[in-house]
Amino acid sequence: MKIIYPPLVEQASAYFFGAQASLEQKAATYKALVADKLILPTGTPTKWALKQGLIKDYYEACDLTFSQFLELYPLFKAFPASNFELIDGFWEMDLSLKETLLKSLENGELTYDERIQLEEYLSERQ
Repeated sequence: MKIIYPPLVEQASAYFFGAQASLEQKAATYKALVADKLILPTGTPTKWALKQGLIKDYYEACDLTFSQFLELYPLFKAFPASNFELIDGFWEMDLSLKETLLKSLENGELTYDERIQLEEYLSERQ
């Protein structure tokens, strides 16, 4: 049976143990995050962890201003606003920037925080 851990557990395990974290390491991470009241048993962040800034919620509301969008995804501050367009209430990047960022992701050129931001951004845009 394959165990699927919540995204926060996967991210924390990757941060502490690397991309190839073992199931034992993921289980220990899950238990520690629940015990420290950072996540609920369901894997969602606790209100306390969000309020303390220990976990970031990447919920992207519709019709954010570009400044609000950049607060949510600071990674994109390094790129001209002309690379983004508001489409159906959400900020979309042009194809050339997407290709550049995906290449940087593949080559391991992004910091941990930048990688998480990009992955969260892309997870809403298949």
